[in-house]
Amino acid sequence: MSQVIKRVAVTGGHGKVGRVLVPYLKERGYEVFIIDKDDPLDPDELMMKADLEDFGQTLDALSSVGEDVYARPEPQGFDAVVHLASMPHPRMIPDSDEFRLNMVATYNVFESCRRLGVKNIIWAASEVGTGVPYDKTDAPYVPVDEDYPMRGYNVYSLTKVLGEEMARQFCLNDPTLRITCLRLSNVMNPEEYAKFETWQDDPTVRLWNFWTYVDNRDVAQGTS
Repeated sequence: MSQVIKRVAVTGGHGKVGRVLVPYLKERGYEVFIIDKDDPLDPDELMMKADLEDFGQTLDALSSVGEDVYARPEPQGFDAVVHLASMPHPRMIPDSDEFRLNMVATYNVFESCRRLGVKNIIWAASEVGTGVPYDKTDAPYVPVDEDYPMRGYNVYSLTKVLGEEMARQFCLNDPTLRITCLRLSNVMNPEEYAKFETWQDDPTVRLWNFWTYVDNRDVAQGTS
């Protein structure tokens, strides 16, 4: 009996985490379908160019099955969806636009999965939801743990706080749905380690997130 290949959709698959996660998943035998607002990086990659702020485009993209002339829309097209697409920092665009983009895109992905019967969602949340920058928000205690109070210091962190609550509500309303929120902390690629030496002489440089980071390769492993 042939082994069934599990299919995973990755939104924002061309971003910093996606560029490491996608090949990692492929190496482990998953069929990966990228959903991104950019053009394909490789003419052979399975992907759809879609605007996740548009519910119709999101629903259509997340119902993708097959490839080339065999491609078609169907429910339950994926075994899991990894939702990475978002603005990664505050003040990259006006606040109201960032709020709309991050919140609407996340809602559209969650709701599309619910309607399509996709029961496993992994969402890139962030440690910023716990009050980063900690040196500006009177951190109540250390170390940070699962019970740490959530605080939206700026619009980016606010979307992460509200996104976690939205995920909780979706799962309360559908007990068969699983949404895993990964509070990623300052994702680093190996080539970025060179800058660590410049932080050694002044510990306050990294006080804003309590000197934490996560290696992008570990993110890929944790996400899968």
